[in-house]
Amino acid sequence: MVSPRVVDQDTVLQVQGSPASMVWRIERGIVKLVHQAPDGRQMITDLLVRGQFVGVEAVLRGIPARQTARTVGPVKLLCWTPSGFLEKLKAEPEFALTLVRELCAHVYKLQYRVEGLGLDRARERLLSLLEELAEWSGKTPRPADSVRLPLSIHDIAELIGVAPSYLSQLWNSLEREGKVMRRKRRVWLVKQS
Repeated sequence: MVSPRVVDQDTVLQVQGSPASMVWRIERGIVKLVHQAPDGRQMITDLLVRGQFVGVEAVLRGIPARQTARTVGPVKLLCWTPSGFLEKLKAEPEFALTLVRELCAHVYKLQYRVEGLGLDRARERLLSLLEELAEWSGKTPRPADSVRLPLSIHDIAELIGVAPSYLSQLWNSLEREGKVMRRKRRVWLVKQS
């Protein structure tokens, strides 16, 4: 039996280039994956949420972690040692199938994001990310609902592939058009009729 653990904001779960020390499954909250280039530049490569795993690729492939995983706010997790995780996969076919389904969904999401980076305008990528954040918070985009942005402006800009200064222009444009409303770290998605 694995018991849940709650960790604080900015807790590092895995370090890029290190062997996997644990496998984590997110029960609540958001974990961001950050890749650092040899010249020191960093980029957020993904956000992981409920039901997704951290460290599983490194354990299954026996390779060092490709990214650093850091919590965004408090996060509730289940965790296993690498050997305990592999034993669970062998002993519980349903758990193994759940993992395969999750990994397939994750690949699909990443393909969609890559396609968006190449084909969608930045404003569509921003609106899509805001809808994802609303979904992860358990809310449907309605004018009466707000979503607290768990990410900095810099983080959001990285995820949609624009400079922070351009993101600021996008926010202002979307507000003028009545598509979003902002107050500090809260955003309202305005449902279009």
